Amino acid sequence: MKYLFFTVVICILSVPAWGQKNITVSGTLLENNTDNTPAEGATVRILSLPDSSLVSGTTSSQSGYFSLKGLSKGNYVLFASYVGFENFYKKVSLGEETTVNLGKLTLKSNDIILKEAVVTAKANEIVVKKDTIEYNAASYKTEENAVVEDLLKKLPGVEVDKDGKITVGGKEIKKMLIDGKEFFTDDPKVASKNLPVNMIEKLQVLDQKSDMARMTGIDDGEEQTVINLTVKSGMKKGTVGNAAAGLGHDVKSEGDLRYEVGGMVNQMNNSDRYTLMFNGNNTNNMGSSDLGGARFGGMRGMRRGGGSGINTSEMFGFNMNKEFSDKLFLNGDVNYNASDRDVLSKTTTTTNYLNRSGENESLIERTESKINDISDNFGLNFRLEWKPDSNNTLIFRPNFSYNKSRSYENQLFSSVDGYTNDTISVGPSKSFSKGDGYNFGGTLEYAHQFKKQGRVFSVSTTGGYNTSYSQQTYDWKRIYYRENRDSLVNQRSENDNKVTNYRIYASYVEPL
Repeated sequence: MKYLFFTVVICILSVPAWGQKNITVSGTLLENNTDNTPAEGATVRILSLPDSSLVSGTTSSQSGYFSLKGLSKGNYVLFASYVGFENFYKKVSLGEETTVNLGKLTLKSNDIILKEAVVTAKANEIVVKKDTIEYNAASYKTEENAVVEDLLKKLPGVEVDKDGKITVGGKEIKKMLIDGKEFFTDDPKVASKNLPVNMIEKLQVLDQKSDMARMTGIDDGEEQTVINLTVKSGMKKGTVGNAAAGLGHDVKSEGDLRYEVGGMVNQMNNSDRYTLMFNGNNTNNMGSSDLGGARFGGMRGMRRGGGSGINTSEMFGFNMNKEFSDKLFLNGDVNYNASDRDVLSKTTTTTNYLNRSGENESLIERTESKINDISDNFGLNFRLEWKPDSNNTLIFRPNFSYNKSRSYENQLFSSVDGYTNDTISVGPSKSFSKGDGYNFGGTLEYAHQFKKQGRVFSVSTTGGYNTSYSQQTYDWKRIYYRENRDSLVNQRSENDNKVTNYRIYASYVEPL
């Protein structure tokens, strides 16, 4: 949906798309030796003309192959760099085609030997360190006041969908870290949609092992792909913040008023950090995950219409990281988000067919619907780590969440004979759903490493209580004029769930 905003504090920025971004450019890089050896790991970038700004980038595979996706029509320059070879440039013009294969591209070796040289260059855009991919934030141009999500959309290999879900190499990112510490435990959208890019120095993608695996040094197979944001050294002491607001009219809905306001205050003292965030808008920009909508998404009417409609949302969150000493660490967050989505739709379907007598018939069906989904969510997560000495580690993770959802849907249905314009049937339907639920629990983990290398004792206890209640009603009525009859449907259902779970796990490892 396209909106027109004017600046109130700092303008909310939008970048229009001037064409479908569905063109793929590919090719193969080779070294100019007798064997035409593939140029593995070469940096490949596509630059727009005339300003030579970065549009997309990647690295070549073991066979020298590269592929750049999501490009639109226009004129570009393909740039490739490879250690020991001269920089390669090639003009590329993209039109209506969806795939462009540049074939084999040969890199010319650089045989100049310098006795003494002073080299100045900007930092590498991408650095691969074992199982970690590191992006240099300064290498990617973003607009002023951009947030982390704007940077993520420019990184090769990273995808952000319309709902804000982040995937890297096909793996979904479910957690964000700041300087290695958790930031709003299980909701990466809080960081991606609210943290300003100008405080980020590097963005690292890595597979993080579980707390128990890190404590014991024994891989338990439990890991997840996370993003770690490193803060610029000049911003690790003091208080920084930003605020933005926008107000305007929706040009597609006869001037409906649209607004967006948000801000962040971040106070840091080296490893200690306190962050307060807020966001409110009616522009479909959820600044956090709609936990209630996800939890009760199976209710009748709930979440229908996908991401369509107008979504009014509010988000408040507080995150902290405190190191009381070199033995005691506390990290945690408290967050609240609310969502109110309205969807209005009208559909008309015309069906032409032959009846049993072989005569032409035409049926026109019209449906008008109004949907309203409301969701409120509150969450609390903490992580306390205590290391009394180098051989003992204890980690305690308490958590609590509450979700409340309501969904309303009203429909008016009618069918008309397309030839005679006679009404065949008409009727309304109403549905209502509500759900409430909360859960609390925690995990306590302890590990002791003996003096003998590899000898480890560990114990883990996990427990929780989860309760949820949902109620659905559905009323449907049809009046069939030709048959002179009515049809009624009345449904009522309730679900009440209570679940208690606990687990105790202990292990002892003796190296052979």
